[in-house]
Amino acid sequence: MARVSKDGSFSGRLGDLVYYKKNGKNFVRKFTQPNDPETPEQMVQRAKLSAVNQFLTYFKDVVRIGFQTGSSGNKPYYEALKYHMQTEFRDITPPDQDPGDKIRVFEIVVENAKLARGHLSPPEVLSCIRTSDTISLRWDIGLGEPPNRHTDLIAMVAWLPGKKAATQFNTGARSAGSGQMKLPVGFTPQVHLWVFYWNGEKGSKVGEENVSESVYLGVI
Repeated sequence: MARVSKDGSFSGRLGDLVYYKKNGKNFVRKFTQPNDPETPEQMVQRAKLSAVNQFLTYFKDVVRIGFQTGSSGNKPYYEALKYHMQTEFRDITPPDQDPGDKIRVFEIVVENAKLARGHLSPPEVLSCIRTSDTISLRWDIGLGEPPNRHTDLIAMVAWLPGKKAATQFNTGARSAGSGQMKLPVGFTPQVHLWVFYWNGEKGSKVGEENVSESVYLGVI
């Protein structure tokens, strides 16, 4: 339905015409029927997008560091979302769902998820041991090629499905070779665990040269 503004201009649809304003000027165009918004392909994409958004909700603080973009201008959350839309999904649509129902349900394959990506060499983990609520980690202190630095920090991310991820961004510098993370109250069951390097030095420019790809260490 079209509306009339105080200056006498129209906005909205009137019959086969659509009135709208852009950059202070009034325009009119012919109405065209949009494509079917509920094709099977579109419904699958929507379901996958919903699955990615739901997953990333638990890791907002992590991807802010892990998906640094620098000069590209894209926000880290958007970059993480774009990456995970191209990863593997598991179809968990209920088997007894009505065949005529177009709604689908997916979830991310957790072991393929990435919480960080970048140009630093990823951590080479030597051992990972959990004792009660404490996870002890040992890693190779080899420096490798630039832009790796001895001061790069190990971040540890523990996730219990249904809870916000517990993240420790300073488990230890690359040169330390070992560190521990104490899990928060309520993380008694086994958790999914990731680690990655990042450069936490003040004044460092934001960008992929300051973070490594995350490494999934499994359920511990």
